[in-house]
Amino acid sequence: MNMGTQAYVTSADIDRMVNDHGLLKQRDLVHRFNEMAHDERLLVLFCSCLHASNQNQALTDTLAVLKEKLNTIEAKVDQGWQPADDHEAILKGLLRHYIIQPQYSYSVIPKQVGRYIFDHADKVRLRLYVTDATIRTQVDQWVNNKYNEVKSGLRKAVWTSITNKVPLDDFASTIVKSYHLPVKPKEVPQAIMGSLALMRDVAAPLTTKKGVQGGDTGFWKALEARLAAVVSQHGTTRDSSEEWKTWEKDIIEKDIKRYQQRSPTFLPSGTPLLPELVCFVPPLIVLDPAMSTSAPRPTGSTRTLYAKPELEKLSLDSAQQAAIAAIYQQGDIFSEQYDPDNPDIQREVTKFLQARSLNQHSREQLENRWNVQWGTKWRVAGDMRRRTLFQCAARKAMEAKKEPVEEEKSDGNREASGTAGRRNPYDFVRCLAHVEITERDSDGAISRIVGYLCHHDECNSAVLKRRPAVPLHPHVYEVALEQLHSGASITAVQSKNNAMLISRSYRDMDNYDPRTANHRYHFLPRDSSYLYYLFNKAQGVDTRVPPQYNLHEWLDRDSPNFRPEISDAVFHYSKRAEAGERLKVCISTKEMDSCAWEYGHHSALMLDGTFGLCSSRLLLFVVMGIDAERKGVPLALFLFSAPTGTRATHAGYSTDILAELLQAWRDHLSKGRAEIFTPYVAITNTDVKERGALLRVWPSIWLLLCKFHVRQCWTNRRDQLLRGGRGEMLKSHVRGWLLNLEDLLLNSVEHEEATKLIEEERAHLATLARLGDPGAAAAAEAGRQYLDYLSTNWMPKALWQGWSLKARMVASSKLGIPVESGVTTTNHLESFNGVLKGKYIPQWQHSGVRLRFDFLIHILITRILPEIFTTRRHRQQYQRWITDRFQRYSGGVDLFQVLQEERRVLRQGQGNPKPCWWGADCARDDAAASILRAGLLMSVTRSASEHQFEATCLSTADPTRAPYCLVIHRAGYASCTCPDFAHRGGACKHLRALRVRINNWVASGQVPPFYYPHTPLEAKDVEEPPKPPTESGPNATIAIIDNVFTLQDLAGIEEPEDELRPIVPAASAGDEQEGAEERAVPECIDGVEGLLQAGVAGLNIQVQQRVNQILDSVLPHLHGLALLSQEYSIMPTEKVREFEIVVRQLASSWGKAREETLAHSESHRPAAHLKRSRENALLTPSPELKQKRKPSHGTL
Repeated sequence: MNMGTQAYVTSADIDRMVNDHGLLKQRDLVHRFNEMAHDERLLVLFCSCLHASNQNQALTDTLAVLKEKLNTIEAKVDQGWQPADDHEAILKGLLRHYIIQPQYSYSVIPKQVGRYIFDHADKVRLRLYVTDATIRTQVDQWVNNKYNEVKSGLRKAVWTSITNKVPLDDFASTIVKSYHLPVKPKEVPQAIMGSLALMRDVAAPLTTKKGVQGGDTGFWKALEARLAAVVSQHGTTRDSSEEWKTWEKDIIEKDIKRYQQRSPTFLPSGTPLLPELVCFVPPLIVLDPAMSTSAPRPTGSTRTLYAKPELEKLSLDSAQQAAIAAIYQQGDIFSEQYDPDNPDIQREVTKFLQARSLNQHSREQLENRWNVQWGTKWRVAGDMRRRTLFQCAARKAMEAKKEPVEEEKSDGNREASGTAGRRNPYDFVRCLAHVEITERDSDGAISRIVGYLCHHDECNSAVLKRRPAVPLHPHVYEVALEQLHSGASITAVQSKNNAMLISRSYRDMDNYDPRTANHRYHFLPRDSSYLYYLFNKAQGVDTRVPPQYNLHEWLDRDSPNFRPEISDAVFHYSKRAEAGERLKVCISTKEMDSCAWEYGHHSALMLDGTFGLCSSRLLLFVVMGIDAERKGVPLALFLFSAPTGTRATHAGYSTDILAELLQAWRDHLSKGRAEIFTPYVAITNTDVKERGALLRVWPSIWLLLCKFHVRQCWTNRRDQLLRGGRGEMLKSHVRGWLLNLEDLLLNSVEHEEATKLIEEERAHLATLARLGDPGAAAAAEAGRQYLDYLSTNWMPKALWQGWSLKARMVASSKLGIPVESGVTTTNHLESFNGVLKGKYIPQWQHSGVRLRFDFLIHILITRILPEIFTTRRHRQQYQRWITDRFQRYSGGVDLFQVLQEERRVLRQGQGNPKPCWWGADCARDDAAASILRAGLLMSVTRSASEHQFEATCLSTADPTRAPYCLVIHRAGYASCTCPDFAHRGGACKHLRALRVRINNWVASGQVPPFYYPHTPLEAKDVEEPPKPPTESGPNATIAIIDNVFTLQDLAGIEEPEDELRPIVPAASAGDEQEGAEERAVPECIDGVEGLLQAGVAGLNIQVQQRVNQILDSVLPHLHGLALLSQEYSIMPTEKVREFEIVVRQLASSWGKAREETLAHSESHRPAAHLKRSRENALLTPSPELKQKRKPSHGTL
């Protein structure tokens, strides 16, 4: 055989094999294969095998998937099969029949029912029970479950017969009449009588024991044990054994002797002996004798729709419950079914109901004595069917449902309880009448009537005793709902209601007859509750359901209330099933996801939280990005509940919870993408929890502190130190120094230079303190304390790199944008929170009441966020239209880009001085006179050149805030730090007040004349005078004091003498060095590694500062608490226990931190929370108290 390229078989052999294998279409391939070399053939065969193996595996996988789907379909079909109403009635009847028959064990009764079904499958219309194992399992399971119900019913019957001392023959006759199938024996057989006597004998001692309601009484276990003992004694030949018959006679005789006398307090005639003895064998219809001659007979299908009405929905006292149970036990009820499509039958039914005031028209009458107790509806063949339970209005008040059945009261007490606070229009006379009607919505066709329709004489003669409830006309609700949808208030609803009443504009008012009317048009205050319910329901929120269940069902794909539009927007959800858990809902719509990648990935984020949005203690944290137009874009919303016991909602969060939600957001955005969502820069306020969470999720992120929040902390501390006391004028001057220092620090690039600025200011203050004046010493001490505050809390290098210009330069470098284009504050996010709480949410609030949190989440996802992004899209479309519309006339220039460039230039020039002109303005001149009269203009000083005056002026709106700084130069330059001058540029009222003071000195010849430009053009040519070089040391302070004394002379006033107090001596060089060492903190490493570590190091410094601040506040109280606990015994109240828990947590966490510090181990991160599946009830977050956002006084 040649193994080379030559074929080893002939072409005829190949054709024969091709024909034998049916490969005619592949003939050429076979010939080419034969011509291949040996190695090439082996390779082709190997590849063919692999290809065949892959195809086989693909087919196998497809078959596995199909098999799984078929199994699922089969399981769903099996699960969907349930016994029909006829089947349920037959099966329950069989259980009831067998349970009263003589038995050797009551545990085998379900099997007996199963054998009966198997042997008589055609008779009971359950042929599938014989052929289908799944159906057989379903039926057996239903029988076992229902058997427990039957046993409970019989046990209650035995209990009642013993309690009421019912003779055995009466009891047995009643039981057989209700339980026995199919023919009721006229005389109860001895075997059944003996079985029932045994039950009563076993139950007699158990009825005196107090058990838990709904618990196991031990009756069936005791009965099984007793019956087993009898069987072991007499054998299993009960039908023929004389011993069994003797035993039956003895047990019956024993029962007769025990209950031979009827109790004188036996229930009156017409009340039941047993509860719930209803025959379930269809169709058993016993007409009320009073109605048997007039009731229409059923036609068409006789299928039993339901076993009995929903009797538990009736409002009954214990006597009524017993009487109705007897009625159903004896079969004295009306129960008929009708063909809804037979017009003749329906006419008869209508007459029948009309005679009893149950037709549709009669039900609408206010004086009608039938009240709706319960109702349900469902769809059948495109039409709605309605099932409604009516009860006679002369019933017990609604509190009867809460009355325990076993509680016995005297008739007098019952009557009092039934009428006290009664709102029913008829007096309570214990009427038993009730009826359940099933009808079709479209035409009112009746398909079933069942109930007890007899009113007793006292009820028939009853008259109205109270005003019935008058319903509001539906059109009034329709108009009011339209108003609420338009944002109207209840006051507006009532006003429009009054107007439409006057104009008679409501529907059907033309035919309104007050003498026979069954509704009203006047909107009353109490109608607002139902109006709000309708309004919320129209939005998709059912306020009858607790909010936590609404939310859970919206997100549960297996729930009938599943809302896909809400589920798609919620990327993380955790229910609150226990008190220690939090409700967590994280929201990000598709548009928000897209914007996150466009404006947040490799860009800057903002993170901040707010509270007070809803009626529960929920916090809302917002992640925001900045688009190309410098507009804020919400990227994600984190809603979570405050921990149990939290007294202030805004404090109810931690680094762990924020890190968990941020990580869930990052994973959600990164799912299905090649790269992980990673922002480069984040801007937050001074909160360490937010910053720590961001570093935990993105360790390399660059953290910026919001410039506004930094300045706010500085302002709070500065005002605390410089408020009131001696040297008010000098303190005002020191305040100006410190404000200038703050500006320099915020714009510092080198840490050493920033530190040097503080030390230079410290030297100026030391010189001021050595002047010997008590006011100067007080001002210098306040300034020195403020510099210590800056050095200790804000100047560690790692923290300085979070708020200085250097920090912004690093951020702009990471983002690849100019420094001036970077965002320095969280004002975008603060504005969004303000618009959310001030614009969007109030539209949905009613009378200022906070929203439920399920409604808040619903409108956030379905209304507010879509509206925000729709407005954004429309603005972008408008900008594109403007560009396209005028591009031809603007030389191809994008006008919006021109506008953006102008705004950028304007922002860059905001630091340049504004021109000041002095146009005629009577209003500002009058305001200036008021400032002078009120003494708000203070600390007027003259510069060393004697050509410039400076002053401070308190705000007329809020004198407690920082004063404005004023400057007027002889050459015409002037400026003020007030908002009026900053936005307008013309002379404000504060400058005009200073000009009045200067003009007085000019008029007296003490000061040369000043130039005041009258127009903006004149002011434009005035340049800012050069600032004199900053003097240091004693000369600067002496110049200040000289200016103060000079101005006092010019004004002709004298400073009041301050009380003498010791002057703090200036610190020596050694003291200053020692203080510097105490304030020194370790600095991070310079370079790239240092920049990456700056965020963590700065955060650690912030955390330690916050701990020290809290300890300074609470330690004195804790020492006092420790002393009290040593001298007195403390009661373990709830607050004391909460305090013990907190102390243990602190001891545990600080102990671990101390051990880790000693061991130089890595910092510990809390373990991720284990997710557990819970089936218990959901808990709602704690209710939110009325809290107002208070001004921030924090200094860290």
